[in-house]
Amino acid sequence: MSLSDLSVLTGGDVVKQVETEGSPLPSKTTPVSKHATSRSSGTPVQFYVSEMNVRYNNIRDVAQYLMDGCDLTLNNTVFRPSSRNRTEEGFAVEKTTGWLGALNSLFKCGHYKKIRCSRPNRDLLSKELKKDSIGYLVIQPSLLETLFHDGDISFLCENGTKMFIPIGEEADGRKPARRVRRCGDSH
Repeated sequence: MSLSDLSVLTGGDVVKQVETEGSPLPSKTTPVSKHATSRSSGTPVQFYVSEMNVRYNNIRDVAQYLMDGCDLTLNNTVFRPSSRNRTEEGFAVEKTTGWLGALNSLFKCGHYKKIRCSRPNRDLLSKELKKDSIGYLVIQPSLLETLFHDGDISFLCENGTKMFIPIGEEADGRKPARRVRRCGDSH
């Protein structure tokens, strides 16, 4: 049997399965919440995430930072697209004192800033980003490229960006996103 012999599970198949079967975990004993893809690759797909899965993913993320020898005291600035929470500024900010989740009490770490944005006002977003050192910048490459369409990423380096971590899509090495990955190395 080869890979080509297997049937393809389409986005529509997943949507139907989630609608008909619901969460595979018993909700009375395991907290679950419904999430969805952003529709960027076609059919929007909803799925269930358990608290256990959230904890595993958080700990696995921290483990990767440790394996890579990263400085946990740097801030973690995370961008997420949002069709909700539309504001005049085009973004909403949540900030917490640590980004290691359940491991915050074990390690000294930087702040966590989540920026949910729909159509951010670039000037207001720049003011927000200047409030704290950026540290690890977790963002979709296309959003980064939209915000810095002129190709000048010096703002990010000047405001403490040490590493660019692309999410949701591949970063094109010829565009500004690739250069951000290196700006932390020059300091």
